Amino acid sequence: MGIRDINSGIMTTKNRLSKSIFAALVFVFSFSALLAQNAEQERIIKKIADANARYGTVECAFTQVKHMMGVKNDLNSSGTLYFKRSANQLNMKYDKPAGNQLLVDGDKLVLAKGSKKTVYSTKTDARMKNLKNTLVTAISGDVHGAAKENNASITYGESDSYYTFELNKGKGAKNGIIALILYYSKKDSSLCLMKMEEGNGNYTLYKTPAKEFNKVLPAGIFE
Repeated sequence: MGIRDINSGIMTTKNRLSKSIFAALVFVFSFSALLAQNAEQERIIKKIADANARYGTVECAFTQVKHMMGVKNDLNSSGTLYFKRSANQLNMKYDKPAGNQLLVDGDKLVLAKGSKKTVYSTKTDARMKNLKNTLVTAISGDVHGAAKENNASITYGESDSYYTFELNKGKGAKNGIIALILYYSKKDSSLCLMKMEEGNGNYTLYKTPAKEFNKVLPAGIFE
């Protein structure tokens, strides 16, 4: 083996070592960035949970947009939302259309459309249990709870006004709600927007821009 061959072998070894070191550094930096991102995500999730823990009651106007594939115009609704944290009671009382309602009280979930009212037991109806727990955890600022209820991963982001969390069930999910997108205010950490996406392309968007916290709610509002 000549000097040229030895030098060539040394250079090849150096190049391999350089590539290995570079790959290792890329891995370390990427892993460190991921850890930092996860730590920031957990910090914001805790901040939201802690802030919402101080809100015993919530009252606010809400709007609802229902988008359905194949339907030309979206369905727009509005009303007033009442929430009592200690009992996980929720009443979404619609003014438009008048008479509609979504009520959560214990193991009971009531859906009313005009004069027609249907009462479900969330103990026996898995779909309604999921709806109840998704709404309650999201409104109460429990991001991890909402993700757990839907077996979803969490992707965190933010804008000037909101902390955003995309809860995604993954590519295998096709039926029912496959993703939730939650927007929490940077001002008071309350839920301001929630988008429920279905596997068939339908979605429902709720907006609750302005709220009153810890006020006495109307008597009998959860009956």
